[in-house]
Amino acid sequence: MPPSEQANLVRDTVAPVNEVVALVRPEPRPFRRFSGCNDARAAGYENIRSDEPNYRADWDGDGDGLACEPHY
Repeated sequence: MPPSEQANLVRDTVAPVNEVVALVRPEPRPFRRFSGCNDARAAGYENIRSDEPNYRADWDGDGDGLACEPHY
């Protein structure tokens, strides 16, 4: 396959994937200052994603990009 066709194939494949990701990923919640995860969870801010302004790496105990995960 010529390089120009490869580029078109990649472009045509990636564009729909980006659109789906935009539809599936919720908007980040507004920033609020919390003293810790218990405070954040009490306000409904559990599972804070790393792309949200409330995310703090020191609240992400397992390093998976989610802070203040619920305790089960």
